[in-house]
Amino acid sequence: MTSSDVMKEFKRKKRVSDMLITAHSILGERYRRVSVGFDIALMLISFFILVASLLEVAAPGFVKDQLGDWTVYAIPVCAALIFVLSVIEWRISWKQKSEAHFSSARTYTSFKAEITALLSKGFDEGDLEAVKVEDRYDKLGQTCVQIPHDKFVKLKRAHLRKVALSKLLDDQPFANLTILRIRLAMKDTKKGWKSVD
Repeated sequence: MTSSDVMKEFKRKKRVSDMLITAHSILGERYRRVSVGFDIALMLISFFILVASLLEVAAPGFVKDQLGDWTVYAIPVCAALIFVLSVIEWRISWKQKSEAHFSSARTYTSFKAEITALLSKGFDEGDLEAVKVEDRYDKLGQTCVQIPHDKFVKLKRAHLRKVALSKLLDDQPFANLTILRIRLAMKDTKKGWKSVD
C-alpha cells in the first residue's frame, strides 16, 4: 500500500466516522423523544387516576355524576394502560438505547478529532500514532452500539443531505432552507432519472 493509499484510507475512515456521528445522534434523539413521550403519557394517566380516586374518596359519586357513566370504566382502563406502557418501556428500554447511541456518537466524535489531527499533521506509513488510530478505529465497531441494518441507508441519506445542505449554506447563509432543500431534491432527482437509463 502506497502512502497516498494509506492517506485515502484514513480520509475514508474520517468520512465514515462523520456519517456514524450523524446516524447515532439521530437515533439517540429519536429514542429520547419516544422515551419522553412515554414518560409524559404515564404521568398524565397516573395524574388522572390520582385525581379521580381522590375525588371518589372525598365525594363518593361526584365523578360519575359530573362526567357520566364512562368514568366507572376509565380508571381501570387507565390502570391497564399504565401497565401496558410500563411493560413496553421496560422491554424496549428507549432511555438505554438513546444513551447508548449518544455515547457512540461521542466516541466517534473523539475518534474523528484524533484522525483529523493526524491527517493535518501528516504521517508516514507505519507511523506509531497512525497505527494506534487505525487500531482504535477497528475496535470502535466492537465497542459502539450497532446501527440497525434496516435504518442504515436512511441514516446515511440524512447525513449526506446534511453535508450537501451545509455546503450550500456556506455560500448562501441567508437562503431559505426549504427552498435550498427543494433545489437539492430536484437536482438529485434529475440525476437519479439519468442514472437509471
